[in-house]
Amino acid sequence: DTPPSAEEAARQPPKIRHFFPATGKSRRGAELSLGPVIGPLLHRCPGVYIQGLYCVDGMGNVVFERKLSSAAVRAAEDLVAEFEVSIVGYDG
Repeated sequence: DTPPSAEEAARQPPKIRHFFPATGKSRRGAELSLGPVIGPLLHRCPGVYIQGLYCVDGMGNVVFERKLSSAAVRAAEDLVAEFEVSIVGYDG
């Protein structure tokens, strides 16, 4: 038996009873890393993302979100200015 192509697998999602992602990645990053078969399932199940800073229920509603404080953002901006570097941050 040969494994199904991504297109075939997407037409018939796997029969998974329970799926609950918990990852350090963003929801989109997790979706992309799980591929075309499993990735789209993230929009139909609860999950924990960005090391627990962003959590959603099975309907995609945010049930917990922790953002950086204004002081932390200012400190990061100061580092960027002082060292002339680029940084990436998440803010919803």
